[in-house]
Amino acid sequence: MASSTPIQPVVLGDDATVMAWAARLAERGIQVGAIREPTVPRGQARLRITLSAAHTDDDLNALLEGLADCRARHTVTGGEMLT
Repeated sequence: MASSTPIQPVVLGDDATVMAWAARLAERGIQVGAIREPTVPRGQARLRITLSAAHTDDDLNALLEGLADCRARHTVTGGEMLT
């Protein structure tokens, strides 16, 4: 999702996937918000990644590696998470 702010949403769709990704990232020491219904409409659950000037290149690389790991492990198909 496009964003011109330090908040970068990653829309994943269903609550279970968002919670699984947030937990997997937390295991790596990366804290992101898991935003789901009723804060956003059903089917639009998302991670809320907040970036700042305090983050290092290593921090950003760790985030990208974590997201790639999540994507490799969890695929959303028809609202169901496959692991």
